[in-house]
Amino acid sequence: MQSAFGVDHGEFSKGYYKDMRDEKHATHGRLAAGALLPGYHGAVAGKRGKKLRAAGSEVGGAFLGSAVPGPGTVVGGAVGTQYAAKHGYYKPQKGGM
Repeated sequence: MQSAFGVDHGEFSKGYYKDMRDEKHATHGRLAAGALLPGYHGAVAGKRGKKLRAAGSEVGGAFLGSAVPGPGTVVGGAVGTQYAAKHGYYKPQKGGM
């Protein structure tokens, strides 16, 4: 593929765009639950065999976030929730993003 300015951009495959769409994201409700109840949410929403990993990701994020003054614990819990969702530790949700 060549642009109007004569720059060759190479070929873009459909697989490239499919990989971008398939990236996993946590829903807003899941992020809120993981941020406000880190650990408990992971134990309930985690897949069978991955509940401890899901809960550990949330608690670990909250623990690291607690080093930051202010809302660090809540933000850390949300980051841990997103990490666990990206790695597929949660059960699938109906009507997700």
